[in-house]
This record gives sequence, C-alpha cells and structure tokens, in this order.
Amino acid sequence: MTGFLHVFVDEADLTFISGETHLAQYRFGTGRAVHMFCKTCGIKPLYRPRSHPESWSVNLRCVISGTLIPAETIDFNGQNWEASIAGLREKT
Repeated sequence: MTGFLHVFVDEADLTFISGETHLAQYRFGTGRAVHMFCKTCGIKPLYRPRSHPESWSVNLRCVISGTLIPAETIDFNGQNWEASIAGLREKT
C-alpha cells in the first residue's frame, strides 16, 4: 500500500510551483499509465492513469495543505481494478 490519495486534475489545470525538474517517469504492465516519481526522494506525486488518460492523478499528500480540495471522495478496490473501474464507469 502506497498511501497515495488520488485527486484527478485535468491537465490544463495542473500547475507546478516547484520541483518539476526532479521528476522522472516510469511505465509498467500495459505501458499506458505514466507514473512520475521524484529522483531525489522517490515519492510518487502524480501519474496519468489508464482509466483517465486526459487527467493527472495527483497525490494529495504532495500538495501544500489547502491548495487543492477534492470535490468528491470515492472508495476504490485496487486489488480488483478491472471490476472497480467498470463499476465507476457505470455510475457516470
């Protein structure tokens, strides 16, 4: 478990205050998701998920407190990713 608190942000709305030059990307599995990690400390501050290719999933724990407030919280079972994402798509 990573402790990543996902907040989906449209790419046009994503702004870095600092640290962008410390980020590197990696891909695994299908190669569709783009995972970013800090080359200095190893934390994973954001990634572009295969479920939302037009957005970035930002780790709320890497954001200055009070600058990003999620509009909605959704429970998601990552161990059963395919079934969980299908359930979310049915709700939209």
